[in-house]
Amino acid sequence: MMGAAFGICRKMNEERTVQVNFAAWFDSSSSGMFHQLMSFAAVEVDTRLGVFSDPLRTQVVALLAREQLCTCHIVEETGAKQTTVSHHLKVLRRAGLVDSEPCGRFTYYRLVPEVLEELTRHLGELADAARATNEVRRPC
Repeated sequence: MMGAAFGICRKMNEERTVQVNFAAWFDSSSSGMFHQLMSFAAVEVDTRLGVFSDPLRTQVVALLAREQLCTCHIVEETGAKQTTVSHHLKVLRRAGLVDSEPCGRFTYYRLVPEVLEELTRHLGELADAARATNEVRRPC
């Protein structure tokens, strides 16, 4: 009998992580060619990667990679409305990618490099899993 894939969602400090059990897709008694999957049995897919799905948020991240900016600078650079920029900054803050610092009547935003490094690590783990399963196909 073929095992089913599953995902587990958990919430940790505004961070959501999905664990995917690739080994559960295959019945271990069938052919045995899937032993290489055992080292990648639980690859975590960080759902914070979804913040990059919006082109404006991606543009804001690229701008903040160069320097700290306030909302008015981001509005000027992107041409987006202030309310739209504020919304996207809120999404980025909730994901932990952006930190803010009040400065007088303005608020400056900056990227959190440690979070970007963590996301890079997650992508690396997915790439490693993809390399290990390059020759593996789920039987129909």
